[in-house]
Amino acid sequence: MSINRVIISGNLTRSPELRSTQSGTDVLSFGAAVNDRRKNQQTGEWEDYPNFIDCTIEKGKEGYGVNFAGKLIPLPKGKFPDKLMAEYAGKTVVLGVRPEDFHTESAFLEMSEDSTVEAEVEIAEMMGAEIYIHAVCGGQKLIVRAPSRVQAESGDHISLAIDKNKIHLFDKETEQAINIK
Repeated sequence: MSINRVIISGNLTRSPELRSTQSGTDVLSFGAAVNDRRKNQQTGEWEDYPNFIDCTIEKGKEGYGVNFAGKLIPLPKGKFPDKLMAEYAGKTVVLGVRPEDFHTESAFLEMSEDSTVEAEVEIAEMMGAEIYIHAVCGGQKLIVRAPSRVQAESGDHISLAIDKNKIHLFDKETEQAINIK
């Protein structure tokens, strides 16, 4: 039997779950939030770029949502039921969004008007098949990973749709993931 070793540095977003396959192989499932670590082109220093955003849980007409950049973004009830979110109403939580879970495509923007925010581009880095967009939204810095066909330059204002089904919430005080137990 060969053993592979992987080191992951980040915060757990889901409690580890150990199970065994029918053949007896142990499998560990868990979720982890990790930072995007990249070299700053201007300073040559390595920097971490997480998309962890402070926001507030509020109750809207259709249920609970996160208030980000002055917009109430509805939370998927299957992932964040009202009973659970009621405990956090009015509290600041941390919204976790991976760079690839922000979308700039017009079709996604049209389908996701309730989770679309406006941002200002600080830097756009072409990285072959994709572009990394460093932007500011609601006073908070974001990193967006988009297809290379997206046109963005410093100073541009762009619309970003958040894939609500892929967001993560964390308790600001305990840093624990907020999810169905």
